[in-house]
Amino acid sequence: MKKLNSKGIKVLKTIHLLLVMMWVTGVLAMATLYLLKPKSGDELYMVLNIILFIDWVFVIPGAILTVVVGVIYGFFTNWGFFKYRWITVKWIVAILIILAGTFYYSPLLEQSLEIADQTRDAALDNPVIVEIPTNVPPCVQFKLTPCFSFPKVVIIISTQKLSELYQYAGL
Repeated sequence: MKKLNSKGIKVLKTIHLLLVMMWVTGVLAMATLYLLKPKSGDELYMVLNIILFIDWVFVIPGAILTVVVGVIYGFFTNWGFFKYRWITVKWIVAILIILAGTFYYSPLLEQSLEIADQTRDAALDNPVIVEIPTNVPPCVQFKLTPCFSFPKVVIIISTQKLSELYQYAGL
């Protein structure tokens, strides 16, 4: 199969970085918005609606297109798919994050939005939307939800840093 020249690789790398930034920035925005503590059901509904919008406009396209660019990288450059361990780690973690978002976080976010729409102020106390951990120190306690994006952020950033370490170590 024909490989990309150096200019093509630079363009591909730029597109890849922009898409990853779109994905990570979307997840960070979602996490930041969920840290807001809505005082009414209407505020909760709007926050969840904005989070869903960010998910559909930034996170999902960013994630899918990042994978598409990764496939292009695999076929049209010397990097391959499994030639280096750090690339394999990135593939595995990226796919796991996308699967978790698709089959766990997004449905719960949509369910939470539906509950907030139907029950408004009563939604502030709904355990599906708000879980307050009791065994966590007070300095760490804040509203959590199954659709909370912080784990995504940690996984994405950790994967990126691990892959950079693997790359520099020559693995």
